[in-house]
Amino acid sequence: MMQESRGTILIVDDSADMLSILNEALTKAGYSVFVAMDGLQAISIADSITPDLILLDALMPHLDGFDTCVRLKQSDTLSNIPIIFMTGLSDSANIVKGLQLGGVDYVTKPVKIDEVIARVELHLMQSKQIKRSVNVLNEVGKNAFISDLSGKINMLSAGAKSLLNDADNSQILRDGEFANLVREWRDSQPRADLPVILKKLSSSLSLSIVSLLGDDEIICKFINSDVNVIQSSLKEAFGLTERESEVLVWLTQGKTNHEIADILSMSARTVNKHLEHIFKKMMVENRIAAVSKCFKVLNAS
Repeated sequence: MMQESRGTILIVDDSADMLSILNEALTKAGYSVFVAMDGLQAISIADSITPDLILLDALMPHLDGFDTCVRLKQSDTLSNIPIIFMTGLSDSANIVKGLQLGGVDYVTKPVKIDEVIARVELHLMQSKQIKRSVNVLNEVGKNAFISDLSGKINMLSAGAKSLLNDADNSQILRDGEFANLVREWRDSQPRADLPVILKKLSSSLSLSIVSLLGDDEIICKFINSDVNVIQSSLKEAFGLTERESEVLVWLTQGKTNHEIADILSMSARTVNKHLEHIFKKMMVENRIAAVSKCFKVLNAS
């Protein structure tokens, strides 16, 4: 029975002997291996097979490893492939250059096979974790990010990154306030399936925890907290009347029945009646379940 490949490795080096040595070692270690003898050939092969990792010689004729790395990083489909530079250069300037251009690591020649395999295994594992995180962010939608339970942000979607570039929004991170909010949320032993509003950043933007991701990460998202936008989204999602959607939107803001009655100039009894109809349309039994369902709708938008 053929053993399943541990991953696809592209080795790029102008030395046939080096290609042969690495090809044999990595194939024996269970990897599928492709080889290229120059940068242009490497880019062509990478376009065809999208390898899981690239071992790239720094010094080659025609197109060296540094320029090859730059071109690979300019490709939407190839930019996230981890690149390990191989170089005989011992000076730190060239090592730093490779890392600054997007390389994740380096090994020096003559290469030590055990070291190469160890580094390949490490970066493939990290690459798989990154791919998992990217897939999660894509599923959650725009404006999402992943944080650990200490409040350290591990990955941002493009939308979330753009919002954090805003000085007012990024203040919550610079001051460590986000870490404190996450700690309070964690200490409250929340239900993993119940999204919560952590922080209202402005009149139209809130920060929400969507769910746990594994044992040590959480998925967060910036959501529009403009009352009119929320009302419109909930009205459409649950088939509510205008008045019912008004009641529900204030329920998501944490208001009590009496507070909702005051805001909407109606009696608390009328609010209760509306909530009975709302819960029936939403197919839920209580306020907590209703709010949870509302946040799932808002987080998906």
